[in-house]
Amino acid sequence: MNLETTEVSLTAEEKKQLEEYDSCQFGFLKLNVPEEAPKRALIEKGIKYFEHEIIQKSKRDGAKEGEEIDASVDPKIYCQLGHLLLLLEQYPKALSAYQRFFHLREDHWKNAPFMYGLGLVYFHFNAFQICNFLKPGGVSFYSSQDSCRLSQCVHLLCSLYCKYQLQDPGLSTMATMFGFFMENHLKEIIVSKSH
Repeated sequence: MNLETTEVSLTAEEKKQLEEYDSCQFGFLKLNVPEEAPKRALIEKGIKYFEHEIIQKSKRDGAKEGEEIDASVDPKIYCQLGHLLLLLEQYPKALSAYQRFFHLREDHWKNAPFMYGLGLVYFHFNAFQICNFLKPGGVSFYSSQDSCRLSQCVHLLCSLYCKYQLQDPGLSTMATMFGFFMENHLKEIIVSKSH
């Protein structure tokens, strides 16, 4: 993350709008088209704002250059920053923000948009082995309050699979990943229904 930013302020309305953006909009928002320029500008402004917040909180707590600054920063800032960076397809920076949230929150698995965003970033980097957080018998996403949103994420993943299968039927990596995901997804549903 580029932590050398100038001060940026957001209005209450802008903050509210930014809260509505998360990883579930990935693939649906077309931020590179001229009609979406205001949304893109808001997301870029939000990124600068959150980066500035991280710097300010670390300075207030006396962190020196290169020291760990995460202790004074609300983990939700890293999660939201990861979402915004993902929407702009800035994958390395999104991964950095998501990993900080992952390490700061023990209950990170309860945040379905975070898990989905982290999965998308890992997928971008072809890091399928890292995706062990989807182990069967592990955490049940369907017991969380975000289970409706997770269902939307599952449908998005299914659409991505169909899109890429139609473009290149020989995508064996995608087929393997999708099979793994669907197997674990069905196990999660069965586990959640039995409780």
